[in-house]
Amino acid sequence: MTRRSIREAGLGGTVDLYASCTVAIKKFIQRVRRRLQPRKVRAMNYSYFSRQEKSACPGAGMTLGQMIAAVGLDLDAMLENETRASHLRLAYESDIAAHVLHHIAPRAIVLDLEYAGLVPAFASQAKNRRIPIFSMQHGSGNCDQYAVLPSVSDYFFAYSRYNALVLSRMGITKDRVIPLWREGVSHHQNPATEADKRAARAAYGFSAQDTVIMLCLRPEVGPAFHQFAAMNAELIGLVQARLSNDERFSLIFRPHPRDKGAVPELLGPVLARQDSRCRLSDPDTDIAQALMASDIFISFTSSSIVEAMQVGVPSCIIETRDGGTWPDWNASGAFIQIGMDKLSVLIDDIKTHSWPPSNGRLALSRGRFLDQFQIHDSAEDFAAAAVAMGNIIELRA
Repeated sequence: MTRRSIREAGLGGTVDLYASCTVAIKKFIQRVRRRLQPRKVRAMNYSYFSRQEKSACPGAGMTLGQMIAAVGLDLDAMLENETRASHLRLAYESDIAAHVLHHIAPRAIVLDLEYAGLVPAFASQAKNRRIPIFSMQHGSGNCDQYAVLPSVSDYFFAYSRYNALVLSRMGITKDRVIPLWREGVSHHQNPATEADKRAARAAYGFSAQDTVIMLCLRPEVGPAFHQFAAMNAELIGLVQARLSNDERFSLIFRPHPRDKGAVPELLGPVLARQDSRCRLSDPDTDIAQALMASDIFISFTSSSIVEAMQVGVPSCIIETRDGGTWPDWNASGAFIQIGMDKLSVLIDDIKTHSWPPSNGRLALSRGRFLDQFQIHDSAEDFAAAAVAMGNIIELRA
């Protein structure tokens, strides 16, 4: 929920209060951390390898167990130490959560992520105090791995009808789901108007004659850094090779939000060489503005496809095998899915105007897509959800 949507919903007076409270709570948690930090923690033995002579070169064809034995890894010691460390960390974080909830005494807790940082400790302590927990973890219902995790919240916001379906599959009953759409109200978001597009293009310095292609990148911060950075490099190199000498086309690069506005290393040289035809979209800003400035959207598998469909941009998703499981977004045929090996052909089709099609087929498919996946985030949607949330809190008081 953005500041703008809160203000438009008539809740603007609470925005700055929320922001100041968030800062105050963070500072309070920091003080509690320092206060509760154990001064003397028994040193743990992290030497998981036995001292006796072991083979330094496990042989080919060995099982995993044989390889572990060959290098001398003591699994029992490792598991014992890691379990003890987890117990100490949980006790420490639970003490922090207990102190914070005791002093703040909130009437409810809203979680953005259920399984990050101190959240499990706060959820546990909140349940002990019968404080209702509202979750946005499954907000867009995109990455289906979340559906197999145990839910720690009492209530869930459903941003889309598919999101509500995922929650029902998880065993969440309807009385615990707060839908962000209103029955009887048209839920098809209209595509961007020509006036919207002109304004967005002007903000990026593009003219109406430019054909603008937007490229969304994988995150270059995190555990899969090398894998995702290689994907980005391949995408950027391929698009540049096909379009570098064609002045009809301009590009918008959108780093992943996890990169926190930093320009990935690959983009610096690209922007320097072709700054008149290339732009960077700050991932901390609303992606809709960049989408409205674009004629075509190309991305790796990502929830950004939902936003592209809402704006109405012809889209292509590059399929990757990176372990993620996603909804069957393209059951309606609203966009195309290809492998990286087919992207050169697609770029050539774009250059010859063979794609996207101009027969209206994508527009019809887009409507079917939005029936399931549109994210309901208007001011009116949030205002209705806020009322429902308030009623639940009052009933539980």
